[in-house]
Amino acid sequence: MKQQNTYKASRQHVAWIQLLTAIYTFWRSLRIIWIAYVGANKQSRIDEQTHLWAKNLLLPTGLKINIHNPHDQEFSKDKRIILMCNHSCLYDIPVSFVAVPGSIRMLTKKELFKIPVLGTALTKGGFVSIDRQNSKQARKDLKCAKAELEKGVMLWVAPEGTRSRDGRIHRFKKGGFHLAIETKATIVPIGIRGINKVLPSNTFDLTINGEIDVCIGKEFDATNFDKNQLNDLLKLVEDEMRSIVEMPTIP
Repeated sequence: MKQQNTYKASRQHVAWIQLLTAIYTFWRSLRIIWIAYVGANKQSRIDEQTHLWAKNLLLPTGLKINIHNPHDQEFSKDKRIILMCNHSCLYDIPVSFVAVPGSIRMLTKKELFKIPVLGTALTKGGFVSIDRQNSKQARKDLKCAKAELEKGVMLWVAPEGTRSRDGRIHRFKKGGFHLAIETKATIVPIGIRGINKVLPSNTFDLTINGEIDVCIGKEFDATNFDKNQLNDLLKLVEDEMRSIVEMPTIP
């Protein structure tokens, strides 16, 4: 299908999309809470809700997503996988949910768990937050993360910690790498190119019918690293992320 012409959304259009986003998120949160309390096959049914949520959020934007997987990366439930994705736009997360097959949960800010309905859905849906400021809570959080990974759930992490304003890769933080080493997971870098042009960080300057590229990088097995080698693992993943996001051509 031919891509439609792109255009900048008006303030009224953006406000309408924000309203739809709130409605979709509230509705899917209610569905996840209901599924968590009732019925069987909870994980697969919650997976369905998270994927529908992502599609619902992206549909009004008309965003076209091109997926590139040069290493033929497979997302097997038989190994623990942490997805590390560059973060320059509010749509990074739903794009990842749509582009990557399988069961995905975010490593989420603990503040989001305090929001009524959404916080309950995050807890019941298997989303994880690790509080490094509280060692007792951190141990509980790490146990939850391991449990999700062992169920074949992939954890989505933004190693930059916050959104990039210029679309370039910024210095990685160590939290996700501690998690990967402690849980003996495989890290798969996910680079999203061009999404900062669709919606620049900290703006409402939304482009409708934009086009982006999702590039799946080379995986790194954290079982080959110990805590003393954390910086080595971090650099390898950061270099790979830069190569798939900032290079002139798509690998």
